[in-house]
Amino acid sequence: MRVGEVFKIQAPAGAGKTLILLEIARVLSHSSFLYLAFNRSVVNELASLVPANMQAKTVHSLAYQKIISEHYQSIGVRPEYKPLEIAEILGIRDDFEFLRQISEGFYQFCQSYYTLEALGKEEHSQAIKEFYLFLREGRIPLTHSFYLKEYQLLSPQERNLERFDYILLDEAQDTNDVTLDIFNSAQTRKILVGDKHQNIYFFRGAINAMEQITADYSQTLTYSFRCPQEHLDKAVFFLEKFKHQPTRIVSAKNHISSRNQQSAIITRTNAKIIDIIAMTETSFLKTLKSPQEIFALTLSVFYFYHQQYQNIFPQCTWIKKFSDFEDLEEYANSIKDTELCNSIFIFKKYRQYLLDIFNKAMTFFQQPSRGQTLLLTAHTAKGLEFNHVCIEDDFCALSELSEYFFQCKNPTQKERLEYENEINLYYVALTRSYNTIVDKSANDKFYEDFKSYSKSSSGSK
Repeated sequence: MRVGEVFKIQAPAGAGKTLILLEIARVLSHSSFLYLAFNRSVVNELASLVPANMQAKTVHSLAYQKIISEHYQSIGVRPEYKPLEIAEILGIRDDFEFLRQISEGFYQFCQSYYTLEALGKEEHSQAIKEFYLFLREGRIPLTHSFYLKEYQLLSPQERNLERFDYILLDEAQDTNDVTLDIFNSAQTRKILVGDKHQNIYFFRGAINAMEQITADYSQTLTYSFRCPQEHLDKAVFFLEKFKHQPTRIVSAKNHISSRNQQSAIITRTNAKIIDIIAMTETSFLKTLKSPQEIFALTLSVFYFYHQQYQNIFPQCTWIKKFSDFEDLEEYANSIKDTELCNSIFIFKKYRQYLLDIFNKAMTFFQQPSRGQTLLLTAHTAKGLEFNHVCIEDDFCALSELSEYFFQCKNPTQKERLEYENEINLYYVALTRSYNTIVDKSANDKFYEDFKSYSKSSSGSK
């Protein structure tokens, strides 16, 4: 490869994408490599695997080192600001729709490749710019999306990624515009690997670089070293049926006895995890996410309703700004805050039993993993594999979703991506097991009915 050229590798679930990148670095031992990982946990897992000529980092860690360490050491970093917090900082009216436009617009801007000058003259665009300058001037604590955006706004020379001979981008299907611009603008050799069918982070601004980037060289891998062929056939059926994308994946599964023998229950949502914990009497489950992470907003709603404001989780103190529970509900519905709406729904469903469910979840979380069944969402399960998987019934019925989608005369790009993300999420769940699957979703019946119909049709000819 010459400097500036791009090599793209499309690889299905279980193809060993990470090992491919590590092997490239080992073979080209006299070249230097920067491995851009999707998250910190991947970097930690790679710590003992990367060869001496490779550095594994997240793009956020590169940005933090350059932006925070050099310019904002005395200023803290916090989660994203809620609309009501932005309103208080800017001193603007509590117009919920206007606040939603500012909050969503700010996050979208930080995920984009645009500059501040590209923001329009509309009132909400000017408010976004004003809020961004509050952060840049260090007048309020910074957010992760802000310092990544600041890093992207640097020139390629200031980022100096050309010090590496190669940049490797893993999980490229979950890349957003801001990361993709950093990757593209580096004048070095670039290799990206991913699976376009595992793009499941549209809600975070992921744009699926596997379909966005035009490469000088491309390679499509077809072997999965994880899944039995029957699982792959089912996964491919849904990709072809509802995404209309011909796909070939062949099982090359081995029978290594040292593989993870753990089982998993995979849900679509955290709400389903809470339902399962509530209904489970035995302690055979273990949550992979901490209960504080799963329950934080829901319990904060509980404490707010009961006026136990001192117990509200630190990251949720913004809800104290509401006058009462009715005001909180009106806000959630007005700005279409899905997370808050779901938390209010769960609170109303379980009421006084919510604390008992949380305590049970803490018991599940704290027990050893060995011999337990993991309880996790498909988003958390991505990249993991299990002996046995149970797919829960909260996944979308793709046949119904498809019918609704194709009835839309002119679906927006957002609607198309949301539709494809639901198909991809089910594909991720289907490809987590190297042994057996129990599928409780409506999609399983649709698949079995289709197979029966196809079999009877071919038999009658």
